[in-house]
Amino acid sequence: MTDESSGETDRVYELWNRSVWLIGLITTAIVGAAAIGSVVFGLGVGAGPGAPDASFEIEPTESGIEIVHSDGDAVASDTVHVFVDGDERVVWSDVEGDDGEVTVGDDLSIADVPTGATVRVDWESEGERHTLERTTIERP
Repeated sequence: MTDESSGETDRVYELWNRSVWLIGLITTAIVGAAAIGSVVFGLGVGAGPGAPDASFEIEPTESGIEIVHSDGDAVASDTVHVFVDGDERVVWSDVEGDDGEVTVGDDLSIADVPTGATVRVDWESEGERHTLERTTIERP
């Protein structure tokens, strides 16, 4: 092997090492940014530390929605907030007939929720907020 071909091999090897390092760095940055973004912007759905383990179903009606507590823990009704396109529409405790607790089978109807609206059921207590369910309303 000549010195010239050995030098060329060394350059290829060095470029390859730099490429692998750069790809690793970019991948780490993307994964880190995604993790931070999901925490900062609340993109994750589901119970977090301190939040109840409760599931809700959001179903469209003719012109509104029905929300049903479908599974999991009972939740204090004053901690369950419903948002439509980012605006708070109702706190479950404000509903007539509320007994202070949302349990499996309890339901809530909200009128005038347009097709394409994003509906979110959040749990809020003592400065913490977690999204328990989120969906975009679709009608046939």
